[in-house]
Amino acid sequence: MQGLPRTIRPEVVPPDGRWRRDRDGVTFRTVSTTAATRFAGDWQIASVIDALSLGIGQMCREDAVAVMDDLLRTRAATPVELAQAHDLARGHRGIQAAHPWWQLADGRAESPLESRARLACLDAGIGPDALQLDILGSGGAHLGRIDLAWLLPDGTWLLVEIDGAAVHGAPDAVYRDRARQNGLVTAGGSRLLRFTARDVRTSMAGEIAALLRAAGWRPGRYPDDGKPVRLGVPTIAPGRL
Repeated sequence: MQGLPRTIRPEVVPPDGRWRRDRDGVTFRTVSTTAATRFAGDWQIASVIDALSLGIGQMCREDAVAVMDDLLRTRAATPVELAQAHDLARGHRGIQAAHPWWQLADGRAESPLESRARLACLDAGIGPDALQLDILGSGGAHLGRIDLAWLLPDGTWLLVEIDGAAVHGAPDAVYRDRARQNGLVTAGGSRLLRFTARDVRTSMAGEIAALLRAAGWRPGRYPDDGKPVRLGVPTIAPGRL
């Protein structure tokens, strides 16, 4: 799965369940309740549910949410299984501070960087109105799918793309991004911003927040129902006169 910490300390649960002192870089754990295991030769391997219940509390929030996002996106785990893992995690090391993180998982994030960008916006009080928003031109042609989007009071959109080097740095991707950006700009009805990993860590949330404040944006005015929007035709939020 994507989003895991760069350094992972191996952990083993002894078959007899007895505690042992850590050694050789391996942590020994005692686990009284397990959801399921699978076999790999002579080893029993923790299920995804077990691994989450034991591991989330030992990650930072950004890594933990990115991992859960990726599990949902790839369907390696369902929302029900995430809830089961959360229940199993209660009482495990470090889980107390991590309880709110489980509610932040969203399988629409397509990379750990997008997960971190969403969290940065949430922390700044500007959670996106829509994720992976499909954009159509005035004639109905598909112009692209946008990572993060906000509906502004005038019916136009603030669109944000998160450019990870692994995907967007390749020459073919650069050409595709340029063509898509030209199409969006030509269609009108939106403003497109692009941010890198460094921006996500530093200035991105502040820049977006300043633009939203200047536009008079308020949260919760657009139902993110997954439907595409058509540029050139102002989008009216429900309840807006």
